[in-house]
Amino acid sequence: MQHEWNRHDYRNLKAPTCKYERTSGPFDWCRHEGLDKKNGKFKLMIIGNSWAANHARIFYDECGKKANSIVQFTIAGCDPFVSYRFSAKTCIPALKTFVEAVKKEKPDYLFSFSRMVDINDPIPSNSTDDPIFKLMRVQKNQLVKHVKRKMLLLNALPDISYTDVSKIIKTVKNGKDLNQFDKSLIAVDATIARERYSKLIAECPKCELIDYKPLFYNNSTKTWRFYDVENGGLSYFTSQSHFSFHGLELIRKVYTDICNKL
Repeated sequence: MQHEWNRHDYRNLKAPTCKYERTSGPFDWCRHEGLDKKNGKFKLMIIGNSWAANHARIFYDECGKKANSIVQFTIAGCDPFVSYRFSAKTCIPALKTFVEAVKKEKPDYLFSFSRMVDINDPIPSNSTDDPIFKLMRVQKNQLVKHVKRKMLLLNALPDISYTDVSKIIKTVKNGKDLNQFDKSLIAVDATIARERYSKLIAECPKCELIDYKPLFYNNSTKTWRFYDVENGGLSYFTSQSHFSFHGLELIRKVYTDICNKL
């Protein structure tokens, strides 16, 4: 199963319910079909990098019953809130494109799903403030004014060493020290990114954080675990940095709860 998820990772980002307007998918504009337009109350919108496309299936399943429209706009590699280093040629202009997309749709609820990229970079040593957070604030203000009810942002998770995903099952089967392995699996800690998100939400009454930390973090050992020990080490992530189908099923309940309350 893990091998197949890794092998077909890109193909699995394409949402089967979405009609892509300018490409064959999984990125750019698409509008989800099969919604109950008569009884659905809200216009929902998903934006982000490949993680937004990655979330689309479960989002449609759990939130579609509340929607008369779900529009998805994704740009591979680009965070909707900040970009200054990673893929700068593509992602800096994309900040404006994300705003234009939200302005065009004017959703009741906007959901942002992005794997952290520049958002976790440390404050430059020659700076007396946090220029990355300033960029996030400007972009947040540009986006939220086009949202009628609420903007929900996925909080950052650590980046794991995706080249080591293939080692997880063998490590679990061999009965090695999993707490130490968990630590070695973390390639980039998310502390700085999470602090920035918390600060951003604190000054935005229409904003709310979605946080997977309770699902992946052990408060006793102070470690993150991104695989299922009870199922032989089946990973919640693929080796291409996306949630596997097993990971999507774990986080599904988050959207069941959120969308039941809309």
